[in-house]
Amino acid sequence: MKKEIKFILILTLIQGITHNLAHPITPSYVSYLGIDDVMFGVFFASMSAGIVIGAPLWGILSDKGYHKAWMFLGNIMYAIGQLIYGFSENVRWMVVARVFSGIGAASGITIYAALILIHSKKDVVGRNLSLFGGALTLGGALGYFFGGQLSNLQSFLEAPSYQYVFLIQSLITIIYAILIIILIQNPPLKTNQNYIPFYKHILSIFDLKPQQWLFYIALLLATMSFTFVSKYVDVYFRDLNYDPSMLGFFVLFTGMISLVTALLIVPKLFKLNFNKTFLTFTLIGAIALWMTFQFSNLLVSLYTIFSMYVFSKTAHQPFEQSHIASFASDDYGRVMGIRQLFVGLGMIFGPIVGSFIYAYNRSLSFEIAAYLIMLSILMMMVSIKQQPSK
Repeated sequence: MKKEIKFILILTLIQGITHNLAHPITPSYVSYLGIDDVMFGVFFASMSAGIVIGAPLWGILSDKGYHKAWMFLGNIMYAIGQLIYGFSENVRWMVVARVFSGIGAASGITIYAALILIHSKKDVVGRNLSLFGGALTLGGALGYFFGGQLSNLQSFLEAPSYQYVFLIQSLITIIYAILIIILIQNPPLKTNQNYIPFYKHILSIFDLKPQQWLFYIALLLATMSFTFVSKYVDVYFRDLNYDPSMLGFFVLFTGMISLVTALLIVPKLFKLNFNKTFLTFTLIGAIALWMTFQFSNLLVSLYTIFSMYVFSKTAHQPFEQSHIASFASDDYGRVMGIRQLFVGLGMIFGPIVGSFIYAYNRSLSFEIAAYLIMLSILMMMVSIKQQPSK
């Protein structure tokens, strides 16, 4: 494995940790401020709106060079946004802060994926993307775990709320941004590239082929479900009166499942007829998600049946990223930026629509999420069959 890939994976893991430290305490913090639960979905959707804005922007900028500078800037933006979100105690400023943080967070997600495609040979792209997804997932799980442990400091610090977690997160994010400058090397640019105005890069989304549109829309639907489940399992834990540390431990457990899947299972799936295998496992995962919320003892089903959903979700990201890479020539940043735009849209609509369904019926909201995953994977398979091979 190339040194560049190793550094990217290490930094991806760290980003997953730093960007998720405040997540376990956010539902409790929103309740502490006396803000309605629906706003929890709005806050997350606001950050996703920032990702929608930032993803194509960072992707296009990175295609012109200075990759680590853009990631450094993005993480500084994220740190500032989290400080405003945690300390403003004003709903309007909190929404603005989430948008600002989302724009910043999109830099690493988009540019790391593009760098992996640049530095990877064709026969190991799937493996490296799988490791990238595993590092991001494990980092997120560790971030939840450490964030849950930070919540236990409230009594020691005699703090009235969890605001101190946002301060710690912002400081660590700044240190992480400095690490990017030290460890990441900007790849050489191809000198024979013709200059393309920035606005034409943005408008190129309308030049997508029908099968590419179908795949991106399917990705949007899947992301709506994945995001809703991820965020509202957090809320469900709170509604069942579990403390943030229990949520952190559960997310760490699912993160370990994701890591094993990414390291040991997904690379082997790429050697098989991955399309059929992927379809089968994703459908099984959607059924497992549906079944999880049919039992009265939710904690038991989350630690058993839900694991199959986590497995299929982990396999989903490297598969769709690998296929989307086939849409590109050498403009991987632009293509991954468009991908992240649709992912961001899914991250907006998922929590907003899901929050109202959740308020009406908790179990039904997760069942609908399972149906959307089934629909999305069928759409992806139709798209793949129509995609001409290179």
